Amino acid sequence: MIIQPHRNWRPNRNYRFHNQTFINFNFWSPTTFGYGNQYRTWSPGACQYWVEDSLVENVVRAERFSNSMRANLESQVRRGGYQSDAGVQNAISRVQRLDEALEQLRANLGYVSDAGLRDQTNEVLALGQAVSTTFQRSPDFRQVAGYDWDDLSFQLNELARYYDLSEIR
Repeated sequence: MIIQPHRNWRPNRNYRFHNQTFINFNFWSPTTFGYGNQYRTWSPGACQYWVEDSLVENVVRAERFSNSMRANLESQVRRGGYQSDAGVQNAISRVQRLDEALEQLRANLGYVSDAGLRDQTNEVLALGQAVSTTFQRSPDFRQVAGYDWDDLSFQLNELARYYDLSEIR
């Protein structure tokens, strides 16, 4: 493997152990790492926010339930031949936006301040409320979502309680 040197990178050729060279990096200065065509920039402040374990667990669970519900609903719509129904497409679109917002929230854990996570959680809850409203207007579609929506809405309400925000009705 060849590591292309970056301006902040200096190999340490003084240490040898079992015929292998150890390389020291100064992780407190910005550095670029790369292999093949993929390069990542390391910034010492990249992951600078501590996140409570219970919040991480709630977000991860909610995102998993969201993925499951989205996949199941899309599968049911395809099998039932409802792709052309405008109401169904609107509901699927709302579920997709909720799923994408939860993925973004999960990706930002540790990289965004607590206030930023609270704002994103508020946006996720607004999308969750939109999905809930869609299910209330269409009980048949709600029945298709079944336990997936029950599990997801419970996790979303746990997030709401964590930040003392309005729960999904």
